[in-house]
Amino acid sequence: MELVGRRYDTYEAVSIKIKGEKISSIELLPDSEAAGLPFIAPAMFDLQINGYGGIWFNKPGLTSDEVCQVLEKHYQYGITRLCPTLITSSYEDYVSGFSAIREACEENSWAQHMVPGCHLEGPYISPIQGPR
Repeated sequence: MELVGRRYDTYEAVSIKIKGEKISSIELLPDSEAAGLPFIAPAMFDLQINGYGGIWFNKPGLTSDEVCQVLEKHYQYGITRLCPTLITSSYEDYVSGFSAIREACEENSWAQHMVPGCHLEGPYISPIQGPR
């Protein structure tokens, strides 16, 4: 496979060749070719994703298919790893959300790779003002 584009950091035109799962070469191209090329950048890792498109990880009755929909949408935007975030909620919502996330990862190796862990907000946020 070959990717041709502009480096995100230097704007230089490059050709990146990939064999299997590894980059085999990176070659600079003439500057005259850079103007219309798309940018090439490293993948992103988002530590806190609550959901997407009306699907929240706290949603009662969340399914593994819905988890995968959220993951796929973020992947389309260059996020290759993320931590699903469950916000302060009921115990039942936590069980539902974490169960659906676990199930999605167990059923899909790509999802397991994309989700290294979960981010839990609360549930014990102190009512006292100040640093917590």
